[in-house]
Amino acid sequence: MKFLQILFWVILLILIIIFSANNWTPITISIWGGLLVDTKLPVLVVGSLLIGFLPLYFWHRIIKWRLNRKVNNAQNTARHPPLNINDVPKPSGGVSPLEPKTSLESE
Repeated sequence: MKFLQILFWVILLILIIIFSANNWTPITISIWGGLLVDTKLPVLVVGSLLIGFLPLYFWHRIIKWRLNRKVNNAQNTARHPPLNINDVPKPSGGVSPLEPKTSLESE
């Protein structure tokens, strides 16, 4: 699986390099108030892709991290359930120290 992931990123990088080499032309962008910015076309395309991709990618990673925490917490709880007072064995010589004393025993 890791090999496929690396292969995907390498192919994507090669495609970006080919696109950049074939389209390295200056363009002028009008922003606001008559402000003009000169940039290269690949910078604009890759920048806009990153602006759209990165927030969703970070959101995905945060949700995945939260769900993994919940699953790990549930698995740990299932492995080590909380102690129930009824599961504690009573000593043979009398009343359990975990049970409250009655009025007769306290005298």
